[in-house]
Amino acid sequence: MTITVSAPTLPAVAAAQPPMPARYPRDLDPDPHQSVLPELRTPEARARFLSRALIGTTLHFTPVLGMWVGCRLRRLERVAITDHALTEQQARLLHLDPGTVVSRREGWLVPATDRRGGLRLAAITSLVYEPRLDLAEDARALLAAGKHPLGTLVTGRRTTITAYPVPSQTSTHEDGPGDPWMPAPLPDLAGDVAALRSVGFLHRGGMPFALAAETVYQVGFDRIDVAAVGTFLAPLLAGIGVA
Repeated sequence: MTITVSAPTLPAVAAAQPPMPARYPRDLDPDPHQSVLPELRTPEARARFLSRALIGTTLHFTPVLGMWVGCRLRRLERVAITDHALTEQQARLLHLDPGTVVSRREGWLVPATDRRGGLRLAAITSLVYEPRLDLAEDARALLAAGKHPLGTLVTGRRTTITAYPVPSQTSTHEDGPGDPWMPAPLPDLAGDVAALRSVGFLHRGGMPFALAAETVYQVGFDRIDVAAVGTFLAPLLAGIGVA
């Protein structure tokens, strides 16, 4: 199943970001009487719901995943920031000239309470045109430190281009088909099994400033916090006619 937006469009109204619980994620409660969303018990249903959540709102990827697992997330830098020359298609999405040099950031999202960074919930590859970020000096320092996801430091909205589940037989970046909008991400580490991939761009005032490709790993896919989804994410989607 692939859910795709045929052409990127810029929404006119930003969705409010609900408050996030601070607790550690917990596994899906096996008691159906305590589950507000029992239909999310199957992998297929979870893939459909999370894909709709990414495509149907203008929330950044990090708060959506945070509402999914029911905890705050932090970024774990995988490799140092490098320069990347935009391809023609990437430049068109970012409203820049082909060959423009942007920053390429590679990192993981882990629970904020996971000090060792061993529970990798998702990986993000992003291409960022920093002159459009309009960050204060302290925020730029946080961005350079690499511990904060970009979406937590900037204002603006996200438009998801595509979101789709990953079949088990193509669960690594090396085996997967890739996306024409992004450079090939780094291969997933052993034990990090991809369950869902998405691609989107961040924008403010009609001007895009970053492209991002995300992979939700199976551990993050399974560690759904039903209470958090029922309290924050499901009502949000229902309110905009997506759920």
